[in-house]
Amino acid sequence: MAEKYHLSFSIGPVQAFVTQARRTRDLWVGSVLLSWLAESALVAVENEFEEKFEQGTATTILPDRSGIRGKLTSIESGFGGIPNRFEIEFESANDAARSGTVAQQGFQNAWQTACDAVWMMIGEAEQSGNATENIWKRQTESFWELSWIVASPSGRSKTIGDMAAARKLIRNVPVTEEGGVKCSLMHEWQELSGYERRDDQTAFWNAVRRCSGVGTLDLRDGERLCAMALIKRLLPAVDTQVFGRSFQQKNWPSTAFLAAMPWLHEVQQNPTARAAADAYVAAARKAGVCQSEVEAAKDAEMPWARIDAPAWFTTSIHNNEWLMEQSDTGMLIKQLDDLYRVTAGRKPIPFYALLLMDGDSMGSLLHAIKDPTALSQCLSRFTSGVNQAVKEHGGRTVYAGGDDVLALLPATETLAIADRLSHEYQRSFVGVLEDTSEVQATISAAIVYAHWKQPLRQVLQHAHRLLDDVAKNATGRDAVAIGIVKGSGLNAQWAVPWKTLRELKMIRGDESIIHRFQESPSGDAEKKPVFNASFLCHLRDQFARLIGRLPEQPGSFGLMHDNFQANEKRQDILLALANSEYRRRLSSEDRTQSLDETREFVRPLVELTRHVIRGEQPDTRKVGFDGWRVARFLKQVDDGEMQDHE
Repeated sequence: MAEKYHLSFSIGPVQAFVTQARRTRDLWVGSVLLSWLAESALVAVENEFEEKFEQGTATTILPDRSGIRGKLTSIESGFGGIPNRFEIEFESANDAARSGTVAQQGFQNAWQTACDAVWMMIGEAEQSGNATENIWKRQTESFWELSWIVASPSGRSKTIGDMAAARKLIRNVPVTEEGGVKCSLMHEWQELSGYERRDDQTAFWNAVRRCSGVGTLDLRDGERLCAMALIKRLLPAVDTQVFGRSFQQKNWPSTAFLAAMPWLHEVQQNPTARAAADAYVAAARKAGVCQSEVEAAKDAEMPWARIDAPAWFTTSIHNNEWLMEQSDTGMLIKQLDDLYRVTAGRKPIPFYALLLMDGDSMGSLLHAIKDPTALSQCLSRFTSGVNQAVKEHGGRTVYAGGDDVLALLPATETLAIADRLSHEYQRSFVGVLEDTSEVQATISAAIVYAHWKQPLRQVLQHAHRLLDDVAKNATGRDAVAIGIVKGSGLNAQWAVPWKTLRELKMIRGDESIIHRFQESPSGDAEKKPVFNASFLCHLRDQFARLIGRLPEQPGSFGLMHDNFQANEKRQDILLALANSEYRRRLSSEDRTQSLDETREFVRPLVELTRHVIRGEQPDTRKVGFDGWRVARFLKQVDDGEMQDHE
């Protein structure tokens, strides 16, 4: 069999480019642009060696390019979908070697197109800067790290992916930190004005704001951006020049709109509430509230909800973020309270969710399948259905390509969507992996429920840490890690294997155990006790006697005293304490329930305190309470009853 040669081409830095975002649109544009740049590099090779591909002496291994070879199609999806690494197989070593240079040139040509379009837009402000053009060129020409290797996979102990990862550790240029005042988003890079004095910086950025095509919402007061951040921010205004077509949607929903969306849908279904909402919108516009959610509201089929989404939250009106007259503030608060009453006292939940997913052990998976093309096709089947699942529940896909997913969603359905996608990932490999194979296709996830005011960059940082360090490394993969981020930072961190999550019935539904975590029961409180804050606080105090010191940090566990040696004894004691505390709250009438009945009812409370690692027996010495916090939070989200204290 003739030896084959593989080109593995990688683009970086991904996180530094995509995740340094203030607005949801920054995140989305960064993802779309990076995908387009990667596809431009790939298409350059496919077109340069078109005859070889036609003859079958060249084949794209990763990503799956069935039916679209030589075409730029990524921009059509509306989200990022091309991985930052691609692999192509050649029969000729010379062709493989030359293809790396072709790919690099294709990438650089595409990047230069984007740079030139944005520079033409803001170029007239250059005279207000201090060597701004020099800063622009230095940054745009040195930011990207392109690396590739050519190797033959036959007889190698390492995969091409392993060797490509090793190649990326060899830097072509030294890392240097720029001088001057730093960018508001990408803190390692100098902002473009080139000035040290604040007044001079302000004059430059005001000149940028006056440039044709720069919208009133594109640059907020005080923002000073580097070249890369400004390209992401202004790219939607020059999309036709860069991509040859216009984005279908140039403004993404804000985190506040994503948080409010489930409640806004309830308002839409209630004619009385809709009338009250229309009156509120009119009053808010008159008082000076802007209409920044026009496209997002239209896309959600709620065009009436076009005002700044923070205006749906009483705290924002109290804080007077629009510098309104005091009389207008009082009037809007009254109208908003009236609107809340019309919706049965339900208010918009001030939390949205960020979902990050990544396939597990791809090297082992490839070794089991033995066919990289088949692996690529399986991944393509999976990602092709991601956006539909996310859109069905009002979310937005930022990236879905290879074995990775990044999406922003309303908080209500995120856990169910993540569970659905984990099943879909496994189904994508049916017929390719044997059921008896030691290696199975699994995917891990991180879900961060964040207050809409939390900086997006911090939320993304929490998500990546939860996925890599907690779901994968600490929980053994095929797992989900959940974090709740409030104004004070990370409030809760809980991780379990998917199998455990499903056994606990944490997914939203009629049989979900989260329904037991309500603040006050419907009906007679004495007859229907629930796992409310008071009950959980007392039970935690009871458990604390057995572990000495309560765990202080989110995601941490306390250790039971050494005199409780047997696993069964530890669990029996915890279960007995939970059952005793629960039965103490039962009415005399309901105490006729047997001990076994109430024990099974409270058993999930003990299960939620366990430290579970995939493939291992739970360490029953460890007791943690983040599972309770997450369950209570999910119930509050489900009920639409959560105080906004931010």
